Amino acid sequence: MSQKIVKAIPEDELNQLSKEQLVEIIKALQEEVARLKQSLNFNKFSSLKPP
Repeated sequence: MSQKIVKAIPEDELNQLSKEQLVEIIKALQEEVARLKQSLNFNKFSSLKPP
């Protein structure tokens, strides 16, 4: 999974994008959410270990 950083896009610019461009943005956001969830789960389990 690639680690793309998705930056905020102003609403007026989003309104000008094609359907295909919006789909690509949604895919990138879904990947980022999955990566962040995985990172959160890793941190949650690793923090249970005693020092």
